Amino acid sequence: MTCMDSLWFHVAALATLWALLNGTAPDKAPRLRFVAVACLEAYVLRYYIWRATETLPSFDCSLATAWQWLFFVFESLATLFLCWTALILTRTRDNRSLADTREGELRGKPVVPKVTVLIPTYHEPLEVLQGTIRAAMRIDYPNFEVIVLDDDKGRVHTDLPDLCSRFGARYLHRADSEGAKAGNLNYGLSRSDGEVLLVLDADFHPKPEILWRTVGLLDDKTALVQTPQHYYSPDPIQHNLGGGRAWTEEQRFFFDVAIPAREAWGNAICVGTSFVVSRAALGPRGFEVDCLSEDVYGGYALVSRGWRVRYLNECLSYGAAADSVVEYIRQRVRWCQGIIQAVGLPYGPLHAPNLSLIDRLLYLEMPLYWISQYGLLALMVVAPAVYFWTGVPVFESTFDEAEAHVVPRIMASALVTYWLSGGKVMPIVTDVAKLVSTPAIIKAMLTLLWNPKGKPFEATNKGQSRSSVIVHWSIMWPFLLAAGLTAAGLVRNLLSDGPVMWNEFLAANVLLACYSLALLFLACVACVDRPKAALAFDYGQPLQGRWLRALAVLFGPWRP
Repeated sequence: MTCMDSLWFHVAALATLWALLNGTAPDKAPRLRFVAVACLEAYVLRYYIWRATETLPSFDCSLATAWQWLFFVFESLATLFLCWTALILTRTRDNRSLADTREGELRGKPVVPKVTVLIPTYHEPLEVLQGTIRAAMRIDYPNFEVIVLDDDKGRVHTDLPDLCSRFGARYLHRADSEGAKAGNLNYGLSRSDGEVLLVLDADFHPKPEILWRTVGLLDDKTALVQTPQHYYSPDPIQHNLGGGRAWTEEQRFFFDVAIPAREAWGNAICVGTSFVVSRAALGPRGFEVDCLSEDVYGGYALVSRGWRVRYLNECLSYGAAADSVVEYIRQRVRWCQGIIQAVGLPYGPLHAPNLSLIDRLLYLEMPLYWISQYGLLALMVVAPAVYFWTGVPVFESTFDEAEAHVVPRIMASALVTYWLSGGKVMPIVTDVAKLVSTPAIIKAMLTLLWNPKGKPFEATNKGQSRSSVIVHWSIMWPFLLAAGLTAAGLVRNLLSDGPVMWNEFLAANVLLACYSLALLFLACVACVDRPKAALAFDYGQPLQGRWLRALAVLFGPWRP
């Protein structure tokens, strides 16, 4: 055995790497970012080469072989996604200094562009809309108007016109909901005259300075400026697991790390709210209505027409997270279907004209994320049950070989992604957040095979109160079933004769079963919605997760 086959060698190497990284902000250390990513890529590729050359059976037509190769295919997709994403994260860009310069120039002009603030609403409570309208009317900018776009079909908010009038906002209502949110925005677009549009979801409270900070960044090349989504309430996974102070809400990595990295490669994206866009750049078509993910799709349509989308990573608005696990899942299903649906559309990554190679690759990264991450996670949590009831492992290796390759790969991935993300991506927590949505995501992706248009657009309910505990059995049952089969199979084979042989594969699969059971247990707990206030404002949401604190919350004496 060489030193490269010793687990302790890799533990020492990764401990040295952590000593170099710990205490250093990744956005302040570009050279360390390259070193960290290089180490991650090396360990991932080392594992993958071993996996591909040493652990796969010869392919035949048996179900056992098909299962092992299916698992490997999704591992390959996940490996591709991880390596590509890590490469993209070697760069980052912060446009706040440019915003400072442009704000000064804008304030010095005698006349500033007129801005129309569009607030589309579907069936949000008046209490939610009231906070948004009030905040919008308090924007510090000399030339703007606020329009509330009521798209509630026949269920018109009877008090909403009076509310708008009281605050000084315009109220528009359309009789149909054609084109969903994008169609509603186009309705407001056709009845306003602002040179610039600020789009706010019905629950997002803009800060007074939002227009000064963003409008100046629009120029003859930049059509749209996106700002991050920050939340004044924890997401349902945080809330139900009691992790509101232990880790960040799920989307913090995307907004604080991933999009700034994309911006550095010239490929920021639109995410649906808290962005300004030039009316002239939208053209006669206005907002794109052909895709469930109208925001991302519309942003790439602008890029395809020669414009640039810019990202300003500065908190300029706060919104509400999804109310419940049901809404949390529904929201992610819509995102998943919209992103995958876009692949075959005219402004998708395969067909949009004038996109560069990096544009297309970063566009394709998004459907790859949904397919690889959720597909592999689904297979991983059922793999122990398959093994203990059929005797077929996902890969064939001795415990020593797995220890020398699997453990260093997991350690390197966890360590580097934790550091690069500023604690926003961490083991167990990230997997649980994904696992809760996994059955619905898998179903949604399969549904697209025979219904490419996906489900009709559904707004996410926010701002609703909940006075009692709600157990979502319809969401929980796949996790209970997988956990029951895994536990029963494990007990059956350890206490009596079963299909599993006491061989070199057993120990590694027992460890995988333990991790799978932990994820499944936490997913079940996350499916129990705890009581919450209707509008629980908390502007102190953590921007960096703490691993030890998260472990204490997840596996300590947990209390609802």
